[in-house]
Amino acid sequence: MASTSELEEALAPLLSAKSVLTKPISSLPVLFFLYGVYCFTFGLAIHVLFHQSNPVHKLQQRGTIALFTLATIYTAIYTCEIFQEASLQFHAAATKDYTSILQYLTGDDVKTALFGITSITSTLMNSIADTMLIHRCYLIFNSDKFVLFPLAFTACILNGIDLGCIIASIIGYGSTSKPGNSNLIAKVQDIDYGGMIAIAIFQIILSLLTGWCIWWITRQARQFMGQSVCTRYNDIVGIIIESGLLYAGSLLTAVVVEFTIDPQSTGKVPVELTVVTGLMSGLAPTMVITRVAYGKAVESVQQTISTFHIANSQASQQTSTRQETVDIHLQMQPGIAVNDLQGVEEI
Repeated sequence: MASTSELEEALAPLLSAKSVLTKPISSLPVLFFLYGVYCFTFGLAIHVLFHQSNPVHKLQQRGTIALFTLATIYTAIYTCEIFQEASLQFHAAATKDYTSILQYLTGDDVKTALFGITSITSTLMNSIADTMLIHRCYLIFNSDKFVLFPLAFTACILNGIDLGCIIASIIGYGSTSKPGNSNLIAKVQDIDYGGMIAIAIFQIILSLLTGWCIWWITRQARQFMGQSVCTRYNDIVGIIIESGLLYAGSLLTAVVVEFTIDPQSTGKVPVELTVVTGLMSGLAPTMVITRVAYGKAVESVQQTISTFHIANSQASQQTSTRQETVDIHLQMQPGIAVNDLQGVEEI
């Protein structure tokens, strides 16, 4: 009886009403709501990517499709994972039979497989999103390799750390009854928290760097052409920065909440915040496409090019070259339509 009482006391946080009922009931609607928003956003993005007159870089097209495909896999597998855990917890709480839940906690192959798929899928989504954002920043910086290499190297290191933590966690979750596996999971979790914070900081820096470059290169155009041009470019800068902050904010929130409130994952947090961070890594860059396209951040590249021509007559040759680079890149961005370039030649 003593051992049974100790077992019930140890499992009490996992078998509480909050963990068995509240957490899955609240997590699944959040997951499906975000995925529904993603589906709608992806549909708009696809229309922009394949039904506009401007050429869109293949990386943006393929990256957007790959992100949505991985997000669909992530949503399906995570749903199965939530249902499996909730059903085992409910069975143990209702019948007082702890055999299944103990097997699940100490080394269940299905649990390990589901965890591995969702975690690796999330890392792949983050890697693809980083590639798209770094490529955009690289083009805006006039294809400067001194910008590309540090950003790409940093992204590889951060995603490599994340992947290493996933592999170590899979090994640990494979059989937590083995000596040292529980300690391995605890250490990996701390490293993973640090990696998530680093990824969030990197996303913020990358977004600010891209937005700052657009602002800096177009500063003369804004100076000579007035408030309307300033507003258009401020919209572009705002969209890029907001998308980066959206994903970074979800990561930091998940780390702070889980690390301070529920570091042992006992169900104290009523919502699985990982469902937000997982989908947000793909949703954020897709929202950039749709917001530029349908938010009318830039109504016409004809006006943009005209602005550059007037600004270039006042600027140095170096500034002119970099402005044209941004102009070309903006033309390739989804949702920015070129209506008629003949009027530009007359300016």
